[in-house]
Order: sequence, then structure tokens, then C-alpha cells
Amino acid sequence: LSVADQKAVVKGYYLLTDLSQQLENIKSGELEEHDSISNTQMLGSSMASFNHLKASTTNKIDGQVKLNRYYTSLKELGVNTIAKSQNFYDNPKLIDEFLMDVDKTINHQKEVFDYYKVDEAKLEKSK
Repeated sequence: LSVADQKAVVKGYYLLTDLSQQLENIKSGELEEHDSISNTQMLGSSMASFNHLKASTTNKIDGQVKLNRYYTSLKELGVNTIAKSQNFYDNPKLIDEFLMDVDKTINHQKEVFDYYKVDEAKLEKSK
């Protein structure tokens, strides 16, 4: 795994974790509407920035495919999050739909973690 891809994978992990937590906080009423919009837009914007990433060619082809799928999934989730950020507040059905999308992206992340033997427990611990 190239150094640039290592950094991107770690960043993606934390963004997904944070988005999931924000959505849960909105759903439970722990955030005010303004904060929910601001937080999800910021996270969505960071995730959408993955649109310019392509896996390094120094990685094996199988790894590149998994990484590119993960990066695309993060980008799409980010773009959709930005587009819907105004609608999350008081809309648990939409939040549930997005949490399912987060889970799909986490599945792509797990493929990358398994392939490159990333220790998720270490990432969780160092958060």
C-alpha cells in the first residue's frame, strides 16, 4: 500500500466513522438543526474530495481495484451527503437510508482492510 493510499484509507476510515456518528446524533436529537447541517456538509465535502484520488500504480492490480472502488464509494456518499444535508433533521427515514449507504461503503473499506491487512483496532484506538 503506497504512502498516499495509506493516508487516504485512514482519512476515509475516520470520515466514515464521523459521518455515521453524526447521523446517529441527528436521529437521536442530540444535535440542533444548524449543527446537523453544518457538520454533515463539512464531512460530505471532505468525502467528496476523494473524487480526485486514484490508487497508486505501485499497488497490485487487485489492490488498485479495491482502493478505487472504495474511493468512488466515499466520493459518491460525500456528494449525496452534501445534497441532502438540509433534509436530515427530523427525517429518520432519510438518515436510515444514508446509514445503509455508509454500511455499503464500510463493506468496501473492509475489502481494502482485509486485502492490505489494515489493523482496524489500531485505528479505532488512536482516534
